[in-house]
Amino acid sequence: MIDTPILLLIFNRPQNVRLLFKSIKQYQPANIYIAADGPRNVEEKNLTDQCRGIVEEEISWPCSVHKLYRDQNLGLRIAVSQAVTWFFENEKWGIILEDDCLPTHEFFNFTRSRLMEYEDDSTIMHLSGNNLQPKNFPGYHFSKYPRVWGWATWRRAWKYYDDSDSFLDKLDNQIIKSMYPRWIDRAFWTIIIEKMKLPNGSLKKRSWAYFWALNIRYHNGRCIQPNQNLIQNVGFGENATNTKDQNRLKRLSNINPSPSFDSKGISPHSRQISEVQDNQFVNEILIDSRIKLLKVYLKVLLPFLKPRR
Repeated sequence: MIDTPILLLIFNRPQNVRLLFKSIKQYQPANIYIAADGPRNVEEKNLTDQCRGIVEEEISWPCSVHKLYRDQNLGLRIAVSQAVTWFFENEKWGIILEDDCLPTHEFFNFTRSRLMEYEDDSTIMHLSGNNLQPKNFPGYHFSKYPRVWGWATWRRAWKYYDDSDSFLDKLDNQIIKSMYPRWIDRAFWTIIIEKMKLPNGSLKKRSWAYFWALNIRYHNGRCIQPNQNLIQNVGFGENATNTKDQNRLKRLSNINPSPSFDSKGISPHSRQISEVQDNQFVNEILIDSRIKLLKVYLKVLLPFLKPRR
């Protein structure tokens, strides 16, 4: 049994929820929170009801269970962010898993150790579980970028989460430059932010994960990134919201940690952000196509161009 509180985010994929609970049952968390967004239509209600039924069926060990079940659909950004806020109204730290993220045993040990170690370090705001560029060496490093396929944080950090228009308005060119000094990073995030600022803009571009990444940088926060992958993502497919037809990401997300991975972690010699590894992440994962790279170059050459509504 693990004593670290866990928030599970479920929605409309019964098969994924069953797989997740098959994994979770091995660790039997003592304190478990379940948040479920509401169905978008009558047909989907059958799926959301199935997911909630699996929760009732699979939690068979002694534990405290807390539920936040929505009748109406809030959408991914609001449903997730409000669920995490609800979680931290009750807990000082904890783990967050969506229904497509299968944790390894090392994930729980790693996050628990880091949550305790860095509890009082306000500059550390996020613990990542997945690594799409696993290294051949143990331990972890510090990063600008949160990865959210299985993660953990503290109440003290989540209190800075802000997805308001007023927060976006603060992100002028000077602020963005201070947050992302390297030109390619700055151009990439400028494009994202401009799309997020569009009136009634793309909901995808207003992802809670984008807001969280920007909140962390705005407050000069850092993220802990394991050097190996501790999460398998099984959410690629027809019902996925943000992971459809991404074969390369699917392949990378299935890489498990080596048997020699030390889940207690080897602390880095320095708490400085690893710019080399961050640069590789931007170049290889965030800017993962020629089209994205072309848009970045166009933003640098023609900074006055704005995205269309």
